[in-house]
Order: sequence, then C-alpha cells, then structure tokens
Amino acid sequence: MLALRPSPVQALPRLSTPDTALWVKRDDLCHPEYGGNKARKLQHLLQQVVQAQPRRLVLVANAGSHQVLATALFARSLGLGLPIVAVLAPQPHTPHASRVLR
Repeated sequence: MLALRPSPVQALPRLSTPDTALWVKRDDLCHPEYGGNKARKLQHLLQQVVQAQPRRLVLVANAGSHQVLATALFARSLGLGLPIVAVLAPQPHTPHASRVLR
C-alpha cells in the first residue's frame, strides 16, 4: 500500500473561532517519502501497471511535473524494474520546477 488511508486530519485551534473549528487534511503525511494526493492516485494506477506487465511506462506531462516525479519514485518502491520514459512539454522556468526536475 502506497498511501496512508485515510489521510490524518489536524485541528488548528489558533486559526479557529468560537463558532468555527478549523481542521486541515494532512495529505503531506500520506507517504513518508512523497506525501500528497499522488500516493492515493498512483496506488491504484500502478497496481494496474504491475498486472499488465508492460515493457515500459510512458508519461506525458509538463517539465517539472510532480506526477512524473511521484510515479518514478513509487514505481521504484514497488520494485517495477521497467524503464520509465517522460515526454515533457515546456513550461515557464521556475526554481520550483527546476527542483522537481532534478
């Protein structure tokens, strides 16, 4: 299982009011290596990849895509020994996109 389910929630008492309690869903805690909603989505998709036994996995996304990064990370953690090819479309260069690409 890739994702911790359900995502934990946390109360934010300092941001709450007497009339309204504010809570946040902690998707960042879904997986110890790469939190977020990608773990839940990829859990099901990568199970289908394992069953299909393809020769390679091809992803199409923008440069700096978190989907590509998460797919490569989770495929490796599941022991999928197949090449992963990313077809990347250009997007505006930002420091964040550069970190994801690295």
